[in-house]
Amino acid sequence: MNFLSLYAKDFNFGDSNLNGDSIYSKVQLSMKREKIKEAILLLITKNLIRFDDIQSTNFTITESGQKLVEKINSNFSIAYREATKNVCKAINNMSDIELLDFTYRLIMNKE
Repeated sequence: MNFLSLYAKDFNFGDSNLNGDSIYSKVQLSMKREKIKEAILLLITKNLIRFDDIQSTNFTITESGQKLVEKINSNFSIAYREATKNVCKAINNMSDIELLDFTYRLIMNKE
């Protein structure tokens, strides 16, 4: 979801890409996977997110996490929240496999 939000324009979720237009988005996606794993572990250890259940890959923001988010009001964070809302609406009913397929097809067609 983070990748889709940052490149909302490329995926028709918004008018702009928050990280700018880039021909290297495929490379950035593969680099982000490891960073995302590290970020998730950090957020869990700081009690900012939690797993929905033990066997799930879904997360929920905690009360502490929500309080932190409410304190962040930069132009980038406001644009990111808006892009993320648009992405969530669009992918809400997709399975993980459908989402991966959707993302892959759009990245491959971007070339």
